[in-house]
Amino acid sequence: LLIQKSIFRDVLNDMAFYLLIKMKVLVVKDIERDELDFVSRTLGCRPIATADHMLPEHLGQADLVEEILVGGGNKVVSITGCQTAAKTCSILVQGSNKLLADEAERSIHDALCVI
Repeated sequence: LLIQKSIFRDVLNDMAFYLLIKMKVLVVKDIERDELDFVSRTLGCRPIATADHMLPEHLGQADLVEEILVGGGNKVVSITGCQTAAKTCSILVQGSNKLLADEAERSIHDALCVI
């Protein structure tokens, strides 16, 4: 279950969160609005506003979804084996400080613009 970051901080209450975990459903909170389209296309799903609209044709499918611990104690959600024809990937950029990470991101962007 992917939840978009919004002004509604507690969209999912504690009881619903508990029941989803008990059903072995991974809940990813705080997805940025500009990333939602990319994630939806990659997974082959449609964003929905309420649980009433959670129909099979709106759901995506993947072989493996896991939370990976990367340097500095940060967690990254890795989704592999998507059943869509979309060919997408994500690049994780890390640096010793924000300036180096931003510069690496700009360099990758420049390289992709050449391709």
